[in-house]
Amino acid sequence: MHAFQKALAAAAGLAGATMLGSRYFYELAIPRRSKLTIHGRGQSPEQKAAQRKRMEGFERWMAEQPAEDLWAASFDGLRLHAKYIPADEPTDRVMILVHGYRSSPLNDFGEMLPFYRDRMGMNLLLPDDRGHGQSEGGYIGFGWQDHFDVETWIDVMVGRIGPSASVFLHGVSMGAATVMITAGDPLPKQVRGVIEDCGYTSLVEELTYCMHHYYHLPVQPFLAEIDLCTKRDAGYRFEDCDPAAALRKTSLPFLMIHGDDDHFVPSFMLDRNYDACASADKRKVLIRGADHALAYVTDRALYEQEVSAFIGAHA
Repeated sequence: MHAFQKALAAAAGLAGATMLGSRYFYELAIPRRSKLTIHGRGQSPEQKAAQRKRMEGFERWMAEQPAEDLWAASFDGLRLHAKYIPADEPTDRVMILVHGYRSSPLNDFGEMLPFYRDRMGMNLLLPDDRGHGQSEGGYIGFGWQDHFDVETWIDVMVGRIGPSASVFLHGVSMGAATVMITAGDPLPKQVRGVIEDCGYTSLVEELTYCMHHYYHLPVQPFLAEIDLCTKRDAGYRFEDCDPAAALRKTSLPFLMIHGDDDHFVPSFMLDRNYDACASADKRKVLIRGADHALAYVTDRALYEQEVSAFIGAHA
């Protein structure tokens, strides 16, 4: 009996630890307002200061543009926000820029904006993901719910510019997952191509990688518990967030970019996404020495060369 009681106590302790651990990881990943983060972990004070300086530069650039606030209703009743920056000269070309996890359009695309607007001559749409910025939403969608929001913004842009619109999607990290999932749906003919930068293959694979890489823990039983809480609170399952599965259904032209020194979404996911993509028109580019979401700043010349060629071929 004594041995049974010890085993029972051990089992209860393990169950309690699992519940606490699952709650920690749920709070880390899913709710909008969390004090926990793994993204950007380990930055030095100097790196943080440099990032603040970069953001100040992006904000000054944005303040000089004729930007307009746009609002749209999501499929589930949220009020979504985006900044619209028209090109200097009238054009039918539109780039929709989809940012990443707990980030913002300026953080992920700030250095790219002058390239797209001033040199490529494109209209720009910078949505705030649901659960970010000025968009409503209490939970982060990891690309699944967000992809419906991107489809809403596509409709807004086609309605604004007209049937001659030439729309491109460019996503970074979770934004890349979002545009890949979007590409698996039937879309208006005005969508001409998709650029994904450092997107994951599936949310399950990405969370598994993070659990191992950052915490050195087995993914189960934590993932199952977090998944149940996410379904209860946010309305989706982790298995819904599957960019590689969506890519098997797309015929849109694709440009896939990744850094070979990515420590958040490992670069092997580039190959898996590329292999999954059913499009007959696809290209992958590995940027040497680039960490997560830093491919553009690591090799700007190559990045711009690839993007310019892609847009030129499909606009």
